[in-house]
Amino acid sequence: MRNTVVGNNFRLGTTNPPTFTSWVVEASDAAIASNLGIEDYEELAARVTRERLKGDLFPGDLPDKRMLIYENRGQEFLAAGLKAYDWFRQTATKEYVDNERRARKYLRDLGLGMQ
Repeated sequence: MRNTVVGNNFRLGTTNPPTFTSWVVEASDAAIASNLGIEDYEELAARVTRERLKGDLFPGDLPDKRMLIYENRGQEFLAAGLKAYDWFRQTATKEYVDNERRARKYLRDLGLGMQ
C-alpha cells in the first residue's frame, strides 16, 4: 500500500512467489479504492505495527532477503517463500491461505477496501 500511496505501485520483486505478486496488486487496489493518503498510510502502518507486529519492524522496513543468497544462506532465503507457495503443485500453501484470509479480514475491519 505504501508503494501505491507514493506512486511506486508498479514495482514488484523478481524472486517472489505468485502469491506475493497477487497480494501486492490487491493491496494496491485496496489503497486506491480507499483513497488512502500518505498520512492515512502512516497511521495505518503504525497501528498494524503496534497491534499485529508487537513493535517489530514493518515488513517494508526489513532488509532485502535476497542478500541472504550472497551470504551463502540460500536455504534460509527460500524458506519463507516455500511456506507461502508450493512450487511443485503451483498453488498457495494452506498456511498462506489461512494467513491471507486473516489479514484481509483485519484490513477490512480497519476500513480498507480489501476484497
